Amino acid sequence: MLGLGTGFYGVGGKTYNGGDWLPSDESSLLAWYKFNTGITDNKPGVSQWSDSSGNGHHMLQATAGNQPTVSNGIITFDGSDDFLALASGDIVMADEGAFLIGFRVNPTSQNRILLGKTGSNTEMVKLGLNVDNLLRIKPGGVNADFTLSSGNVKDDAYWVISREAGAADLTTVYKDGSQVDSTKAAPGEFEISQIGKRTVSSGSATENEFHGDLYEIMIFSETNADLIANVTARLASL
Repeated sequence: MLGLGTGFYGVGGKTYNGGDWLPSDESSLLAWYKFNTGITDNKPGVSQWSDSSGNGHHMLQATAGNQPTVSNGIITFDGSDDFLALASGDIVMADEGAFLIGFRVNPTSQNRILLGKTGSNTEMVKLGLNVDNLLRIKPGGVNADFTLSSGNVKDDAYWVISREAGAADLTTVYKDGSQVDSTKAAPGEFEISQIGKRTVSSGSATENEFHGDLYEIMIFSETNADLIANVTARLASL
C-alpha cells in the first residue's frame, strides 16, 4: 500500500509543516469546513458551520433538536437526527471530472453517512455497511466500495478520496496516509448538500445519520499528488 507520510512538498513547491499550506491556496477549492472555525454555537447546538473557501457553501441547522454539538472545535453528531445542510443547491463535482475530498472523523458507529444529498439515496460518502471495514462512495448511483486490510471505519482517522478526470473515473482512497484497497471506478456527477445524513425524499425519515466526531472536511475540483500530500498532512496535524 502507498504510504504518504507527512511533511510533503505542495503545489508550487510549498511545503506543509503545520502552517505553510492552506486549502484556500488552491483555486480548485469548492468547500472547506475548517476545524474550530466558522462554527456558530448556540449552546448546546451548532446552527452553522461556515464555508471557509469563500464560495458560500455554508452548512446550516435552524432546528435545535437537529443541531450537533461542539467542544474544542470538534463537532459531535448523535447518530439519531443531527445534521447540517446547505440552504439551497449542491456542491457539484462534475461527471468524469476530478475531485478530492478530505476529512478527519472519529465515528462511534458504522453504517453511517458522512456526506449526502437532499432528496437522493445515490449520492453519499458512507463509513461502513453491515461490516466495519468498508468505505463506500456513491456518485451517480454506482457503488464504489473500498475494503480496509486492517483497522475499521470507527477509527479516529483522516481520509482522502481522490478521483482522476476522465471516462474511467479512477478513484483512490487513503486512510491515515496509506492506500485502501485497489483503485476503482466511481463514475458520475457527485452532488453533496448535507453533512451527517441523506434524506431520500421530502418528508421521509432520514437515513444512516452520522454518529461520532467530525474535525474537518475539504472538497476540491481537482486532484494531484501534491494536493493529496498537503491535504493528508493537514488532516494528520489536527
